[in-house]
Amino acid sequence: MLSRLTIGRAVLVANAALAAVIALEFVLLVLAIGAQRSSARQARDTEAVLTTANRLEKTVLDLETGERGYVITQREEFLAPWVAARREYPRLADELEREVGGDATQLARARAITNAIRRYERTWALPLVAAARTDVNRARALVRSARGKEQVDAIRARFAAFAKAQSELLAQQRQHANRIGWTAIGIGIGGLVATLGLIGLLATFAYRLIVAPIERLAVVARTVAAGDLHARATHEGAPEIAQLSSDFNAMTSSLQEREGELRAVLDSTETGLLMADAEGRVLFSNAAMDAIWSDIGARTDGDVWQRVASLAEGIDRRDEYAPVFERLAEDPELTFESEFAIADQRRAFVGRTAPVHDADGRLIGRMFSLREVTREREAERLKDEFVATVSHELRTPLTSIRGFVELIQAGEAGPLTADQRRFLAVVDRNSERLLHLVGDLLLIAELDAQTLRLHLEDLDLAEVAVHAVESARPAAEEAGLRLDLLVDDAPSVRGDRARLAQLADNLVSNAIKFTPRGGTVEVAAGARGGQATLTVRDTGPGMSAMELEQLFQRFYRTPRAAAQQVQGTGLGLAISRAIAEAHGGTITVASREGEGTTFTLELPLDTASGQSRR
Repeated sequence: MLSRLTIGRAVLVANAALAAVIALEFVLLVLAIGAQRSSARQARDTEAVLTTANRLEKTVLDLETGERGYVITQREEFLAPWVAARREYPRLADELEREVGGDATQLARARAITNAIRRYERTWALPLVAAARTDVNRARALVRSARGKEQVDAIRARFAAFAKAQSELLAQQRQHANRIGWTAIGIGIGGLVATLGLIGLLATFAYRLIVAPIERLAVVARTVAAGDLHARATHEGAPEIAQLSSDFNAMTSSLQEREGELRAVLDSTETGLLMADAEGRVLFSNAAMDAIWSDIGARTDGDVWQRVASLAEGIDRRDEYAPVFERLAEDPELTFESEFAIADQRRAFVGRTAPVHDADGRLIGRMFSLREVTREREAERLKDEFVATVSHELRTPLTSIRGFVELIQAGEAGPLTADQRRFLAVVDRNSERLLHLVGDLLLIAELDAQTLRLHLEDLDLAEVAVHAVESARPAAEEAGLRLDLLVDDAPSVRGDRARLAQLADNLVSNAIKFTPRGGTVEVAAGARGGQATLTVRDTGPGMSAMELEQLFQRFYRTPRAAAQQVQGTGLGLAISRAIAEAHGGTITVASREGEGTTFTLELPLDTASGQSRR
């Protein structure tokens, strides 16, 4: 019967029953609390009546003691309480009658008290004070007669009767309030017991119908989460839970199918992939990774760190990887990529590892990938050899061409016409460009082969800046630009004069190429923060952040350079950075679109001296 009751209906019935019990309890408590508050308010009113009666009784005593003291001492200051009492008691009398309110008996007693006080004042207090002012002996005789005291005693007796009746009323009211309070406590306890009992029944019902089946489903879910996609849930509990179990089983079957498809896709890739959890346990490894691991003789069992350690034993730079492992162990968020070669197999790989997070950003493991790049590196080596060979082979004929062009231009082969001189000038310029390109390619080849040699000497950085400016001045004037030179105590550095001159020429010629007519190019040499600096600033169109990211890559040319057909190969800035770094320095660029560009070369003042740098 329970299994046929849907969760929605069960929740509706349970909520209705619980709401009815709570509503009844609430109504009863509200009524009880209201009655108790009413009784408490009446008790406070009764206490207020007693307080006012006590204050009124005190005024009567002040009347008597004041007049008696005046008669005995004949001193006016003794009349001060008497005067104050005469002024105060009418107000207190009215207040007492108002506070008594609808209680006719007490109201009558209160009025009798106030009337007695007025008579006392009229028939005794006033005549006695008047007599004391005119005939003190007569006044003292009146005091000795005790008629005034008798009136005061009678008034106080009325007060006592009034207070007794009021106290009895207060006691009754407090008893009534206590009874109501205990009634409210009983209602609360009864309601709590009923509510707890109903909640207990509902909890038992919910456990059998919902909780227990869900717990069993959760066990199956954890089994599936652990990797066993063959686990299936039983159809128990409420209809919704049974349907949930059926859907869960369908989902698990679908996951089995998707896992097989995903496995097939991952196994089809040539890149080796391995996923490990946060503790290093291997969760997944595709066929390519298993094959690479096996081919290079690394471990294929144990956790991922044991496998990587066994891989590191066979690579060409094994000593470099011990600190890498330490960094990865200390920083779970570290991403690392490196290229290495297997020493005895002449095979090259690119390895990468990166943290993996779930949808909430929590670290759940680490992904490792291995990609063989043996063919790519061999192709690059052949390309570099080809470029170096071609560059060397081109330099000799180019040098010969330029030499013979110079001889012809000098008239060694006879007089030249104007057209011949113009044609030879074109040949000369283009052969010079080609010779520069060959020089750049040879330098790139030296950088790739790590054979670049620097011939260090003490040189003046300001002199390098001056030569770069003077060499570029004709081009600047032809382009309609202002070329400024600022030299502010530029220090001497240890460097390769030719390479630093090449770097400065590249920066200045670039600035001239991209600065529109009427603009300014400023070259400055100086020192800052223990570094020698060479700065080239222009008022050109500037560059975007995306262009700045790729600016120092080989053969990269900005879209503006391509659109304006600015001459260049895209090697100048890459070469400039390599020259700066070979000197132990840096070259940086700052630019914003529409605000110009600034290149800054920084060289250490303590650059090593003496020997050539490789």
